[in-house]
Amino acid sequence: MSPEIKPELKKVIEQLFIDPETLTTDFPTQPFHPLYVTNNFIQQTISRLLAYNRTSKRWYPLLVDDQGRLVISSIATGVSATMKVYDGTDWQNLRGTTDGYVLSAILAYDGSSYQNLLVESSTYRNLRTAIFQEGRVATVIPNSVDGRSVTANGLTTASFLYGFNGSSWDRLRVDSDKNLLTQAKAVVATTDPSYSDGDIVPLRVDNTGKLYITGDITVTPQATTSAYQSFTDPSSYPELSLDTGNRLQCEIWAKSLSGGATVKVYGSTNGTNWRLTDTLTTDSSTAEISQGYFLGYQYIKVVIEETGTGTAEIEISAK
Repeated sequence: MSPEIKPELKKVIEQLFIDPETLTTDFPTQPFHPLYVTNNFIQQTISRLLAYNRTSKRWYPLLVDDQGRLVISSIATGVSATMKVYDGTDWQNLRGTTDGYVLSAILAYDGSSYQNLLVESSTYRNLRTAIFQEGRVATVIPNSVDGRSVTANGLTTASFLYGFNGSSWDRLRVDSDKNLLTQAKAVVATTDPSYSDGDIVPLRVDNTGKLYITGDITVTPQATTSAYQSFTDPSSYPELSLDTGNRLQCEIWAKSLSGGATVKVYGSTNGTNWRLTDTLTTDSSTAEISQGYFLGYQYIKVVIEETGTGTAEIEISAK
């Protein structure tokens, strides 16, 4: 019995040979945990790891320490050693760096042989990759480059414009001149709609493309608005203003105390800040003046620059 077998295991095995039919016991089989139970017999295989020495052409057992770790002997100082790898035909020496690291390479098959894969540079150690088509490699250019040679290859990005029709998305198309195809769509009138005063009414066309109008078109202009005032023995300049309601035209009339008086016309968008728009002079004999205007201001004011005895009059009318 080999001295490596545990004494308790040896005792169990000897008992098994003496009385194999009556042995029913639990026994430890360390280092083969856990407890092993047998009724009639024990079948156990003890194996060793061996290594072959090419020089002596012998097999030697590999040893472990008390922690079960493989024991490796260091090579004496001054004695060189090499590590080899099998290439399928013969054993080749592994190469190492000056720091003692084993050199290794990643290869890729090109269809006929294996080629070393490379990294970008010593600074950027990224694996070099490229996109090829028929021997042409696509390049990456910075955003600041405005122009490229016609022989430089690049990636082509295709994109499509889609429009939503209310239920699905459809691709927009162009004509032969690369103009976006569009279609002017109008509602074709089939019945006379009903609208109330003040409604915003959409324009429609008939099935021939003509503007669709039903009934008579009635244009109702805004009513004329006006203001009038007389001034007797005015001690300050007579003046009169009117909110035209954004009507398009107005006419002013003024009569001064005497002929040749200055009449000034002002306009305002808010009735507070006034801008001088015209300066007139009353007739020397009738002391009257009238003038019509297309309006740009909502508010109009007329001032007669005269004071004294008598009656002055101002009237403004807009429509």
